[in-house]
This record gives sequence, structure tokens and C-alpha cells, in this order.
Amino acid sequence: MTVESYDSKTGVVTFTEKTLYYHWGKPTSTASDFNGVDMRGEVALLSRNVRVVGDDIYSWGGHIVVSDNIEDTGVQRSGLLVLDHVEVYNCSQRNTFKSAIRFEGVNNRTQMVTNTAVHGSIAWSLSAQYASNIFVEDSVFIGARAVGVNVISSKNVTMNNILVGDVRVR
Repeated sequence: MTVESYDSKTGVVTFTEKTLYYHWGKPTSTASDFNGVDMRGEVALLSRNVRVVGDDIYSWGGHIVVSDNIEDTGVQRSGLLVLDHVEVYNCSQRNTFKSAIRFEGVNNRTQMVTNTAVHGSIAWSLSAQYASNIFVEDSVFIGARAVGVNVISSKNVTMNNILVGDVRVR
């Protein structure tokens, strides 16, 4: 959907085209009104001015990988990612753990993903494997063909105010 206008005082969003499904929002959970089910819908802005876009060629989009390693010469390299206000679209590799944003064995520095939208992933949106010191905030991970976010054997992974949609797109 394309946003035509947004009123920050009322929270009303107007789109250039009609929505396909009914949407209803409320600032607090509706679980107590509907037998424990929260009936609210989420609306998230996916587009950003800075975009990382993968081409789906042989089930391989693109991806952002961060890791620490030691070269043959013994020199240690430490990866660092500071991703802020970025759109990541159509990235990752189908039927693998190779996600759109991937932290593998990165432990020496703090990694940051903030105000970022990852969508249309052809596998996973974000994964952290054997990693630490990862901070994710105010970000959206939606429309992945596998799982939105995956964390395996990692520590000090902080996720604040994120929207993860485990939506399977075919």
C-alpha cells in the first residue's frame, strides 16, 4: 500500500488505494474482550530511502553478513554492522539458514539494527548464530518465506519494539 497522508495527532492513515481486508487498531490489547485473542492489526512502514535489494536468481537474493575471523596471517578481523533506517528487500537464500541479515560468530563488537524494515525475504529475515552483543530496535521483519527472526546459541541479543510477522509468502 502507498501512504497518501498520515495525521500524527489522530493516527489516521490514508492510502492511495483501497485496502483488501478490514483493519482495526487500538492502543491496548483486546485479549480480555475476545477470550485471550488480541484482535488488533499492525501497520508498518516498509519503504526507506536507503535500500538493499536482492535479485532472486536461482533462489538466491542478497544478504548482509557480519562475522569475526582470523586470517591465515594470524590477523584478527572484527565485523561491525550499524544499520539504521534501511530497507532490506528480497534478500536471503531459499531453504538455508542464510538470512537477509546474518550474524555468524561475531562477538567482539556491538552490532546495531535500528529503524530498519526487512521484508520479502526468500528465506529468513534475520539470524544470529554463535554471536553476541546484538541490539535490534524499532525494526520490522515481515513477509519471510521461512521464519522472521532466528537466534541460535547466541547471547546478549536485545530486541526492543520490533514487529516480526511469520508470514509465509508463496
